[in-house]
Order: sequence, then C-alpha cells, then structure tokens
Amino acid sequence: MSEFIDDHKFGEFGIDLDTMLHLTDVVVANEFNLLAGTCLGKHVHDYSHLSILSRGSVQLEKFHAGEDIPFSVAVLESTDKAVVVTVEANIYHRITAIKNAQWFCIHGEI
Repeated sequence: MSEFIDDHKFGEFGIDLDTMLHLTDVVVANEFNLLAGTCLGKHVHDYSHLSILSRGSVQLEKFHAGEDIPFSVAVLESTDKAVVVTVEANIYHRITAIKNAQWFCIHGEI
C-alpha cells in the first residue's frame, strides 16, 4: 500500500486545489489546475507512475526517505507540447507551480 502525506491518488489534500479525478477500470488520472506558487505536498508511492505537464511550468523535486534536501530538482515547462515524466517508486516528490499550470498524475488502479 502507498504512503501518502496527502491522499494524492484520490485528490484529497490539506489545501483546496482545483482538482478533477478521471477514472477508468484500470487508470486513475488526477488533474490539477495550479495557480503559480501552489504546491502539491511531498508524498510517496510504492509504485512508479507517470505525470504530465500539459501547460505552464512547475518545479519537480525528488527526495530520499527521511531527507529534507532534494537529490533532484527539475524545472519543467510546457510551451507547445506536453512534458511527460516518470516518478519512480519509493521516491518522495513535490510539485510547485512556477507559472499557472495543468498537471496530471497517472496511476494504475491497484
């Protein structure tokens, strides 16, 4: 079972986000419409998953368990096409919108 700081897979966060949940029999797609400065809290899953930035720009930080300093920081920007990234299993991650952004987290239904 995955550990969540916020229940990211099913769109339950400690702050109010403009979130839409898209479901099929085998896929959960969480759509976040983020205003600049909005942060999706640091969380982890015990499986890898895809994330898609369809517009705007975000900072994606990755952390090892128990650490507060990220080992990876990437600035992603979607101008004329979407950006797709894989978030590895058991890696804590946090997404912060630099500009207004549309971010999707794609999870298999497990």
